[in-house]
Amino acid sequence: MIPFEQRERFVRELTENVVEGFFDERGLDTGIEYSYVLHHRNSTDPQSPGLHDPHTHVVLPGTVFDEEHGQRVPLFFSQNRKVDHIDMLHRVTEHETAVLLERYIGPDWEQRYDALEAARTAQRAITAEPAHGAVEVEDDGFDFWVGTRRTDERISATGYYRTVEDDSVEFHPLVGGLKHDEAELLARLLHSEIGGDFVALRQLAAGINAMSRAERVTFFADVRRLDFSPPDREPDLDINIDF
Repeated sequence: MIPFEQRERFVRELTENVVEGFFDERGLDTGIEYSYVLHHRNSTDPQSPGLHDPHTHVVLPGTVFDEEHGQRVPLFFSQNRKVDHIDMLHRVTEHETAVLLERYIGPDWEQRYDALEAARTAQRAITAEPAHGAVEVEDDGFDFWVGTRRTDERISATGYYRTVEDDSVEFHPLVGGLKHDEAELLARLLHSEIGGDFVALRQLAAGINAMSRAERVTFFADVRRLDFSPPDREPDLDINIDF
């Protein structure tokens, strides 16, 4: 939701506001030395891998100056019933994050996030339908559904849903960085072409990922001309790929 070019500034400002706000909340008004390093990486979330995920690592001193004692004293963190500094840190972080999100994104950031989650919930509902195929392995197996998931407000991914051990549902992206309508069209195409074959699904997705940008433009122009309405139609787009 935060524009790419503003994310580093957002993370830096959030770090400084959280650290200083936390120690203000603790009553350490003498100030505290700290340092942090900004780390750029891609997200490791299996449902949305490869997204820009900047974050900071904060280094705090082991002692802090205490005016009452006139010397430095150990900097401790308590988690007892009377004072829980970890809970305090979480509360400060939530507050500062909300303040910055409103400034960087707008006062409607919560509604926009809720809309994103609502879209994901609607997409996940495909798992209430009969499975599109099944994977059989020696000691395990799973049903799968070809579908889409909103990555963020601008892009989506096409892949498959499957249930896991605790009966929750997880999404595995196969082709990412798509416009929302492209992802939906691709999911319908793959479902119609694979005949429930999981290996074929992965092979076709790999072929699409190997396309150049120009080839993708032509490919989706062809897909948009297809009629998916008859469930038993003959395939009318040859997307066989040599490997």
